[in-house]
Amino acid sequence: LHDHYEMDDFDEGGGDGGGGGGGGCEDVSVFGGEVQNKNATGGESWQSGVEERWGRGRGRVGRVHVVETVVTVMVKDINDNPPIFPNTTMFGEVQENGPIDLSVGVISAWDADDTSEGTNARLTYSIEKNVIHERTGEAIFTVDPQSGLIRTALCCLDREATPEYHIQVVASDGGGLKGTGTVVVRLADVNDNSPRLARQLW
Repeated sequence: LHDHYEMDDFDEGGGDGGGGGGGGCEDVSVFGGEVQNKNATGGESWQSGVEERWGRGRGRVGRVHVVETVVTVMVKDINDNPPIFPNTTMFGEVQENGPIDLSVGVISAWDADDTSEGTNARLTYSIEKNVIHERTGEAIFTVDPQSGLIRTALCCLDREATPEYHIQVVASDGGGLKGTGTVVVRLADVNDNSPRLARQLW
């Protein structure tokens, strides 16, 4: 929005039958507050500020007003960013031989989309590849879909049998985009084994 033009038509002879219509084109610039008057003979005159316009032989015609404003363009968000885990490999720890529902750790991802725009950045968590208990066939871990808290689903994990587990977790946003990560769950040792003699007979 740089310049705008206004045209006034003045007849020197007064009316349609007069000789050569006068007329002039006024260029009003919004920068610097200058008015450029261009008449029919090609002459130009500049004056500072926005002043009154004058017609030939007709006195003052009117006043030109220039108004400026600021336009703010809001860019609407679309779901074009998948969730990301800051660390693709995360670590948790749980005590061996513990009861069911022990806390292992909390996973957390972030999404670059606008959190206030629908569900574009609203994340939920799930386990894509769990560890299955050999004897029962049940999943060993669970995750809260909202908080990302991982817990044990079974009791009595044995560090001497399996010192650590690897599970694959997923963060999904409201638009279906996903990010994945790996959680390494280590078992903390407890004193649950008595000493044994290396030989029965010495």
